Parts: sequence; C-alpha cells; structure tokens
Amino acid sequence: MIEGNIAPLLTGFYPRIHDRGFERFVRLCAGRTGQLLNLSNLANDAGVSHATARAWIGLSSSRP
Repeated sequence: MIEGNIAPLLTGFYPRIHDRGFERFVRLCAGRTGQLLNLSNLANDAGVSHATARAWIGLSSSRP
C-alpha cells in the first residue's frame, strides 16, 4: 500500500525501494513515532546506509 502511493515519486531515484529494506524501514519509523529522530540508528536498524535512510525519510515530506 505505501509502495503504491509513493511509487510515482520513486521511479529512477530509489532503486532499493522494492526490497524488504524499505518495508522494515517504514515499520521502524512507525515504532519511533514521538521520539527524536536518530537517523544513524534508524539506518543501522533497517540495514541501509545513512544516505538511503535520509532519502527515504525525505519521502515523507515530498509532494508531487
């Protein structure tokens, strides 16, 4: 569902979006709601690079 909603934003820019890492990343974000964001810890827990986590977090504020 999430992937379907943001898929048009991702074409050509986020090659790893279709793997399980993104789903894990979103679930970890949901579990951290109301907490100060530590992007390094989130990236490590999700098993992605800091740059990937920063890009994916940016999707939450993207508008088509």
